[in-house]
Amino acid sequence: MQKVSRMMESALVLTTLTILAWGATSAQAAVVDATTDNFKQLDADSDGYVTAAEAVRAELSSEAFLAADRDQDGKLSLEEFASAGMGAEKTSQR
Repeated sequence: MQKVSRMMESALVLTTLTILAWGATSAQAAVVDATTDNFKQLDADSDGYVTAAEAVRAELSSEAFLAADRDQDGKLSLEEFASAGMGAEKTSQR
């Protein structure tokens, strides 16, 4: 009987951990989706980059743009945009 109880306890712990992991994954996916959607909105010409001009039109501060532009090429890739933490914040403000 004790062995069955331990197995049920282990199953409950495993189920709980799975649910918690799924919740974290869902939240992360939502942030990724929001970041990607916001990036696409800012990328007016759909070339895969947010230029300084596009950022200005979207009222993104020049300081934030320059800080995010890690390779200093005058445009933000989705990776730079996401790494700077811009996506989810900007989407929640709209």
